[in-house]
Order: sequence, then C-alpha cells, then structure tokens
Amino acid sequence: MNSSYLKLYEMALLYSVSLEGNTYYKNEDLRNKIIQGLEWLYTNYYSKTSEGYYGN
Repeated sequence: MNSSYLKLYEMALLYSVSLEGNTYYKNEDLRNKIIQGLEWLYTNYYSKTSEGYYGN
C-alpha cells in the first residue's frame, strides 16, 4: 500500500517540477494517470463502501 502512494508521489513530483530535460512537467497524460491511481486507491481501499484489504 505504501509503495503505491510512494509511486504516485514520485509521479506527482515529476509532473510539478520544472527541470531541464523533464518531459513529464505539466504532461496531461501523466496528470490523468496520477488522478486515476488516487481514485482507484480510494475506491478500493479507503472509501466507506469498499471491502478492500484493510476492511474499510
């Protein structure tokens, strides 16, 4: 679980930091994947209606 959030965090850093050669800066496809990943984790593990691994 922690690794999923860590990977999304790293993706968000790539999206938001302007460095020379960073082709992911403000990349719409990456942005959409970050949002989809967060939504999936919420739906499957943290929402009140999910029956995910943590029994939420």
